[in-house]
Amino acid sequence: MKTIFVYELKKIFSRKIVWAGILFIAVVSIGGFTSITPEMVSAEKEVSSRYKGTLDDELVQRMLQDFMPSQEQRELWHGVNIKYIGMNAMQQAVHRYFAKEDGTWNGKTVRDVFGDEKIQIGYYEGWFQFSQTLVRVMICAAVLVLIITAPVFAGEYQGMDKLLHTCRYGRGRCATAKILAAFCASMGIAAAALAANFAAAFCLIGTEGLDSNTLFCGVFYENYMPFSMSIVKMLLYQAGLALSGIWMLIGAALAISAFSKNQIASLIIGTAAFMGPVVFSVAESSPCFKLVALLPVYQLQFTSLMRIGQAGKTVFYAVWAFPCATLFGALGSALAQRAWAQPFYKSPCTRITRISTGRINRK
Repeated sequence: MKTIFVYELKKIFSRKIVWAGILFIAVVSIGGFTSITPEMVSAEKEVSSRYKGTLDDELVQRMLQDFMPSQEQRELWHGVNIKYIGMNAMQQAVHRYFAKEDGTWNGKTVRDVFGDEKIQIGYYEGWFQFSQTLVRVMICAAVLVLIITAPVFAGEYQGMDKLLHTCRYGRGRCATAKILAAFCASMGIAAAALAANFAAAFCLIGTEGLDSNTLFCGVFYENYMPFSMSIVKMLLYQAGLALSGIWMLIGAALAISAFSKNQIASLIIGTAAFMGPVVFSVAESSPCFKLVALLPVYQLQFTSLMRIGQAGKTVFYAVWAFPCATLFGALGSALAQRAWAQPFYKSPCTRITRISTGRINRK
């Protein structure tokens, strides 16, 4: 089986469209980092360092005083609510929670806004931008996974070399090798994309702000992660859900490929199944959303799934995605093997044996 496994891997990576997809993922990744320039990171870090620590009422008052706009600035902005004015990320965060439209204190205390929650503040802007880039990168990786898995079985219903491999290695072993190759290639690409993006983020941003709380952010990120956690915890959830979403998608795509007789049909059905939950969206307030949110596309987007909330004192509902992904990946693989290996072993190979022995009726 090792021979055919290597053969299947080579076949996957010999396709030009796969390398084009990898190149496109790289371009999307680079494009996402163009908005996180070293100059902007340095400037934001410099501002954030002045207020880094646990948020309290004294710190709030100092920030409001430091970021109070002048009369000329208010006239220039034509009465726009100050929380929408981008002086810097720290200014947007404090004005979002503690300021009136003109920048003066709205009378709220830290306890009024966050209760007993301990809010660690610091640099966050670059990490939120990186997280958004990572969503786009993993969606692109998912599309590439569909391209990789669509022909794994659907493209093998003709071709003498495939039939001979099946006959030589016996029932099921050829299908197993195909499944393993699809999982290894797809998960390898997804893991490499994650690793490369995280490495680039650490090189550009460093580790500054990873302990900051996700709640204390500007208005433009107010619905991105509306639960109290550190940025590093948010990114770990995102990476884990991205890999589990890819795993679930591979299982589903393999099953679709095995039941399809045509590569194009397999790709179209797989893409429709992947993007369908977003196109025909279910409201987050609906009870059904808890099930829909566990599908691959929502795992890759991750914020909608995380917004469902906690399933316990220390974990979020999103952790259910991991056993679901494992189960569906295994189930999809089993269905694919059963749908493809059984008829391929009995019918075409039997016919080849009969031809080779001369035991076939000729008309």
